[in-house]
Amino acid sequence: KQIVLWPHDEFELRLSKIRSEMEATSTEALLLTDNANIYYLTGRVFAGYAYIPLKGMPIFFVKRPVELEGDGIVYIRKPEEITASIGMSAPSNIALELDVLPYSMASRLIPVFPGAEIRNASPLMRTVRAVKTPLAMDMLRQSGAKHTRVYRRIPGLFQEGMSDYDLQVSIEHLSRLQGCLGQFRISGDT
Repeated sequence: KQIVLWPHDEFELRLSKIRSEMEATSTEALLLTDNANIYYLTGRVFAGYAYIPLKGMPIFFVKRPVELEGDGIVYIRKPEEITASIGMSAPSNIALELDVLPYSMASRLIPVFPGAEIRNASPLMRTVRAVKTPLAMDMLRQSGAKHTRVYRRIPGLFQEGMSDYDLQVSIEHLSRLQGCLGQFRISGDT
């Protein structure tokens, strides 16, 4: 399984948008840990980190799943192993998602980049993600149409005496028939 699920052009566009904002803020490197931001870049969620230098190939530090393939994948068990892969290209500053990163994880990641100025990547990523790509707009339109079909049928699902749980199951069943995976985008740890 490839780590990047977006079409190549979409991945390059998203990476370019991130790097443009990095350049505008003089950020040398960015380490993504948040599910929503990793998904934004790759089109998938994995346990690990996406290291994006201002120049050069991104490196995907993956803890799991272990069957991912592709350029730039490095399997790790713990974040302290990141240093070995970036070596001499260690940045003088790096942005971490400090708005969503748990303190315990930030405490582990900061020493991975000794001497680097630590910056907050959260505003940078919010800026990047605020303007949708054409593919994202098309996906939003398709999703909206599916939601409309589901919501129009909800009143007909309810039956007198039905529990909230049974109604919820009926709505989820209908949603899944429309292609919903039953997963919702969230920020935070996996």
